Amino acid sequence: MQKNTHYLKNELLCLFRCQSSLSESIVEKLLDGVWYWDLEKPENEWMSPGFWRLLGFDPDKKKHLVSEYSNLRNEADAMKARANLDAHCKDPNVPYEQISRYRHKDNSTVWIRSRGFAIQNENGKAVRMLGSYTDLTNLKNEIADHKNGQTAFKHFMNQIKRSNEALDDFGFIVSHDLREPLRGIASYADFLQEDSEHVLDPASLVKIATIKKLTVQMESLIESLFYYSRFGRTELSFKKSDLNKIVNEVLLLVQAQIQEKNIEIRIPIPLPTVYCDPVWISAIYRNLILNACKYNDKPNKWVEIGFEKKKEIPETEDANDYIFHVKDNGIGIHEKHHAKIFKIFKRLHAKDKYGGGAGSGLAIVKKFVERHGGKIWLDSIKNAGATFYFTFASAIDNGFNVEDQLPLDMEKCIQCIEGADEHANAFQQPEKPILEEV
Repeated sequence: MQKNTHYLKNELLCLFRCQSSLSESIVEKLLDGVWYWDLEKPENEWMSPGFWRLLGFDPDKKKHLVSEYSNLRNEADAMKARANLDAHCKDPNVPYEQISRYRHKDNSTVWIRSRGFAIQNENGKAVRMLGSYTDLTNLKNEIADHKNGQTAFKHFMNQIKRSNEALDDFGFIVSHDLREPLRGIASYADFLQEDSEHVLDPASLVKIATIKKLTVQMESLIESLFYYSRFGRTELSFKKSDLNKIVNEVLLLVQAQIQEKNIEIRIPIPLPTVYCDPVWISAIYRNLILNACKYNDKPNKWVEIGFEKKKEIPETEDANDYIFHVKDNGIGIHEKHHAKIFKIFKRLHAKDKYGGGAGSGLAIVKKFVERHGGKIWLDSIKNAGATFYFTFASAIDNGFNVEDQLPLDMEKCIQCIEGADEHANAFQQPEKPILEEV
């Protein structure tokens, strides 16, 4: 049984038969244009006015002849069109479709897509071609712009890569050259102390000891600065990782500090298995655990390592679903210092208090977390312990972030130098904390 034709199709066919103006409206308003070609007299081809307008010409001044546009068409495209036409006329199942370049009146290039089909006589011979054309110029230009943009971006990325390599080389050379004078100063301070220990007065000996201490501190600052400036350019390597194994390995590495401070380690529930970069996550836990051990003056010290789910979900391997934490019952941090502690070389205590250090640990942790697609924050009040929370993403782009590739802010370098000048004043006055005590 033949399927009934839709009433709207029947209505449309009736409109075509009854209203000749409808066809003209379709050609002018709904299509870029149509063409109708006499294959028996191939010089004759009727082109709708829009074709000439696309090429910048007045349609009223153009004849409906192939010769009118043949010199405007790219010759290579014209040859392909003839081959496609021959193939279609021999076998109507082979579609006729061609994209050709035409020369505009202003000598720019116009891209036109032409599609059509052959009309055969009663003997099966192709005698006419009916088709439509579409202006692809804007699309082609957008594609070309996109390709040029990709090329420019690749060039830019190559420049960034070369700059990073040069920066690494420069950083290594500078850090090496800066260390050598410091080591020389430290050696001469040792010689002076050994040779003049029985000659110099106690105040002079204190100054010599201060020189030695400052060289050690400055070398630590240089090392931290070099490490901080280059690790942001390291690629991440994601793999399925058991956080219990990572944390246990970290605890083994810092076992001496834990035993020395007599700290109880608490892991309330087993940690999840997630996709992450285990080396980076290990560094995050190591720094946070060491900080929790260092800044604790309570008689019964403890550090808790745990996590919580952002919402009730089934078992998952997506790190985005968890908030991890390292908690302690130590000295705590005043709320007004919560943002400052994540800045490099910012300390809340005197250099000799709580084991010293360069003040770069939490700045590096923050970099690690952000490079891993996450955030870090803390909940703490003075003398009531601190909880550092952090998140990280399982699936982020392993390509580098241009912002992460930029060299360290010069302002921080200036702060480092100013910090060194500040320490030099220790010859005349007792060492003070850079920031007020928490």
